[in-house]
Amino acid sequence: MNRFWRAGMAVLLSAGIAGTAAAQDCAPPDETEALAVIALRAHLMVAALQCRDGNGYNTVVGRFGEGFLDAQRRVAGHFARTSGERARTAFDRWNTTLANEWAEQARRLGPAICTESGALFQELAGTQPGAAFNAVAIRIAARVPAWIPLACRAPAAPSQP
Repeated sequence: MNRFWRAGMAVLLSAGIAGTAAAQDCAPPDETEALAVIALRAHLMVAALQCRDGNGYNTVVGRFGEGFLDAQRRVAGHFARTSGERARTAFDRWNTTLANEWAEQARRLGPAICTESGALFQELAGTQPGAAFNAVAIRIAARVPAWIPLACRAPAAPSQP
């Protein structure tokens, strides 16, 4: 019985420690938005390549270039905070996983990815930078598993520009 008690306590303690570590790795709302913007950018890149729609992609990047750059800086801060000296490697691994997950979704959707991404490019063309753009990014990013563990949860409302 004593052996089972020790094993049970070890499991509970390790779960508590893992839970605390995981909670510390959750991104605060401003980083969550930035992670979502980078996830959106990865989606747009995959869609543009898959559908040969460089014009749609370039229009969005031109319109939201500052938002993408700001998000990139905040994401770099997130990985520096959570991964220390391994920040660049952790970011590269996460970014590659995002691209792979988007590519897998594109493969499963087949030609429908082009219809969907065309609608997204149009939606973004009419979206204002700042909170409205971040809201679209969060909605789209929620579709890829790689974004969810870092964000832990989507913020209740995007921060103001």
